[in-house]
Amino acid sequence: MQTIIDIETAGLAVEQIDHLAPTFTAPSNYKDADKIAANIAEQRMEWFKRAALSPMTGKIVAIGYKIPYKVPTQATILHVANEIELLTEFWRDYEEHAKKQGQMIGHNILGFDIPFIIRRSWANKIRVPATVQNGRYLNERRFIDTMTAFQCGNRTEKFHSLDTVAKFMGFAGKTEAIGAQFAEILATDPKRALAYLAADLQAVEDIAERMGILT
Repeated sequence: MQTIIDIETAGLAVEQIDHLAPTFTAPSNYKDADKIAANIAEQRMEWFKRAALSPMTGKIVAIGYKIPYKVPTQATILHVANEIELLTEFWRDYEEHAKKQGQMIGHNILGFDIPFIIRRSWANKIRVPATVQNGRYLNERRFIDTMTAFQCGNRTEKFHSLDTVAKFMGFAGKTEAIGAQFAEILATDPKRALAYLAADLQAVEDIAERMGILT
């Protein structure tokens, strides 16, 4: 049993993560007080803009699943306001999947999705199943990463995005780039946001099929 998965994240509220922000300083050649203040303010703004990319400063707002060879509209997408409910449901699904010796497939799943889910689970005091990790590493019998597969064993080669690999293989790739604004669009136009996530799931499936990963 194989399932394609992908997550979408958003930054936590400023008041929740402000204490984690580093101490910003302007370049040493800045002498004007107003320019120094403006530079520091810009650095802070950029740091908060990237909050969604780290489980330390971000949260999960949606998790998409797709059974291979089913049409994109049959993707299952979890998106409840309460992250604890989202994570609890994910691990419940994972354990059912693991009982059947199932595999979860994603693009950068080993480097981003699963570590993000694990760390957000720790932050929310949610138990992570023991089978998720194999010693210090994620259990690669349970998780298959199309990003690392694309390296063809060359671990020094840079990673390539889902969009890049999909287009390289002749697939459509992303029709729009709304990842950074996903949470906002989910709140205002959920149909558009969920269609975006479903398209990502389909792209992963297309790549995995081309690679011969799907059974």
